[in-house]
Amino acid sequence: MRILVTSSAIRPALAACVILSLITVACAPSAAGPQPQAGGVSPPKPAQVAQSPALAEIVRKARDERELILQMSEPYRRMNTAEAARAMSAGIKNTFGVDINVRFDSSLGFPAAAAKTLNEIQAGGAPSYDLMFQINTGATALYNEGLLERFDWLGLFPWLADSDLDYNGQALIATTQYVLPAYNTNLVRATDVPRTWEDLLDPKWKGKIASTIYQDSWTQLAEPAQWGEERTLEFVRRFADQEPKLGRFPEVNQKVVSGEASLAALNHVAFTIASKEQGAPIDYVIVEPMIVFVSILIVPKGAKHANAAALLAGWILSDEGQRMLEDGWASTSLYKSGTPAAELAVGRRLALPTLEFQLANTMRLQKQYEDLIIKK
Repeated sequence: MRILVTSSAIRPALAACVILSLITVACAPSAAGPQPQAGGVSPPKPAQVAQSPALAEIVRKARDERELILQMSEPYRRMNTAEAARAMSAGIKNTFGVDINVRFDSSLGFPAAAAKTLNEIQAGGAPSYDLMFQINTGATALYNEGLLERFDWLGLFPWLADSDLDYNGQALIATTQYVLPAYNTNLVRATDVPRTWEDLLDPKWKGKIASTIYQDSWTQLAEPAQWGEERTLEFVRRFADQEPKLGRFPEVNQKVVSGEASLAALNHVAFTIASKEQGAPIDYVIVEPMIVFVSILIVPKGAKHANAAALLAGWILSDEGQRMLEDGWASTSLYKSGTPAAELAVGRRLALPTLEFQLANTMRLQKQYEDLIIKK
């Protein structure tokens, strides 16, 4: 996908998002990659991986690099940092035969990490991160300024397909995460569970509903292929009258678990699943169109361990890597056949926003929605 935007258009949006991130720690994602297609072939077993000359050269350089720093602002849901790092290192070793020490850096939220990287590179220094797990709109300034390392992803890793690519082939889609209503199973009867987005507007939920402090989720419904701007704005205006209890996604999830809120208008399905597995009285409900957030993997320009980063990125998109993400984060990519994300998408209408619309409109629309909701 070619992104026709200028850096002057991106910087104000990024700056605004960074300011918001200082308040909220992390800014929610708001754009997606290509529409679902059939995924690539399954990766060969480690012993069967045939290394092309290009891949062999990357492996050789990665062996000298020996480590990498992964920026990942996603909260851990099923495994801790040490467990995830070990799983990733083992995956690289088993697949490519090279020892890489994976180190996590989760100190900054998505937009703040992207802004830091942009500033570091433009100042002439090396970026702090080797591989970035980012929201696809959050890293657009890096793409637009030509500050991403280029790899022939499809040529290097035979299990990748065009549907796994974003940013005109310079990024890999790691996960697609569904954002749907969740409810406390002790407080909400089965007959009262919302079945449509409009059901959230029922007066009985006034003061009993939670939602996020960032409002870019609704911009995905404002796309012409979904509800359009007028209908979405009217929905948000009425939703604001429900006096929602606001917080970041982890806080929204906890409000429902604790019973402070009977239900959440927006919650990561992965949060709901993780809490439900721990015995919490929470479940999610499928409402269409299903809002989908997209996370990507990028290697910033001048990364000290760019080759090791490329190997990890490729591995994460393998069957084994997707299983690791499911085990650790309850998240996978709907573009990889057989994953939980792909199975949940079957037969469903998805709100997968186009990058062009989001770049042109998301900050404007988000400000409109915030003016209505956050002041309540």
